[in-house]
Amino acid sequence: FEGLGGWAWRNYVDDPATLPSGYPDNYFWDSSIGDINITKYMQTYASGDNLDYIVCELGMNHLVNSTNQGSDLTVVSTKVKHFIDRVHEDYPNAKVLLVGVHRFSDMYKYNQKKNRDFPFDLNNTYEAIATDSKYSSFVKFANVSSMFDSKYGSNFFTQSAGLFAGDETEEYLIDYVHPNDNGYQMYADCISRKFITMI
Repeated sequence: FEGLGGWAWRNYVDDPATLPSGYPDNYFWDSSIGDINITKYMQTYASGDNLDYIVCELGMNHLVNSTNQGSDLTVVSTKVKHFIDRVHEDYPNAKVLLVGVHRFSDMYKYNQKKNRDFPFDLNNTYEAIATDSKYSSFVKFANVSSMFDSKYGSNFFTQSAGLFAGDETEEYLIDYVHPNDNGYQMYADCISRKFITMI
């Protein structure tokens, strides 16, 4: 299932009644049991017979949309584990790939300590889950940040450096969250390399 803009882990784990009004849905939620129900989801939206792999690309909205989604990584870790536990209960042979997030370019003018630290802290959270003895046999972590070059993978805007700068130009990072085409290729390279090891 592909999530929507602004979604975070709570949209895959929490009761929809507790979600922020702008992001009110959780398609895994089963009100009859008061929890997410992976089997019911698969029966509704897929064949329901088998689930081999899940690739989870979530996390950035816990920073950029933290007002609605929360940025406490202890809470995020609990939600990730709950989702994985429910998957493993219903589909014990399924494997899960947690995809990290890229580091922000140093050219991002709002690159405060929180923004600099968050990608590393989230990636460390995912890696800790993947290496936990409870999960390590079926959960892997793709460290996108290790293969992401923020200079060439980010979206920049070039303009004149100033009234008296002549031909000199300056570059501004216009989107620190979404990579450019090169950046998405870096993501794909990292994910595919890790995914191959899971087959």
